[in-house]
Amino acid sequence: MAGDSNSMAAVTAYLVNLMKDNANAWGVQEVFDGPYQLIGPVPAIGVEPNRINRDWAGAAGVGTMRAKNLIQILINIYHGRLQEAAINHRQCMERSELVVAKIHEDKQLGGLVVHGWVTVEQYGIARANSGLLWTTRLDWTGESRVIV
Repeated sequence: MAGDSNSMAAVTAYLVNLMKDNANAWGVQEVFDGPYQLIGPVPAIGVEPNRINRDWAGAAGVGTMRAKNLIQILINIYHGRLQEAAINHRQCMERSELVVAKIHEDKQLGGLVVHGWVTVEQYGIARANSGLLWTTRLDWTGESRVIV
């Protein structure tokens, strides 16, 4: 069945690989799987698994039930250090829009989910070990169905 992933790791890996495949085109120096403490050079993208909400979605056949999974992943785009005057909000928004557009090209993530998209796009400043960073947080939510 399409969209049959029950694995946060599989969905996270797909999004990490998508970011890595397009990093050069976006001017991103590093893509990592994990929290902001891993930030090295910027611009960078961190992909963090967030949570899975599970619910029953009906019967699939004799003796089986179908479950619906809502998988949530956070994609943080670290554009640059706050003190870098060359970085402005417009540049942050333009890079973020490119990332969102690429994610939305395949709303099924190669068949891992029934559908998914960026549900929240939030701009701001994040604190990292190396100081303050211009940041965009993208909340991606995808739905999958599995037989349990």
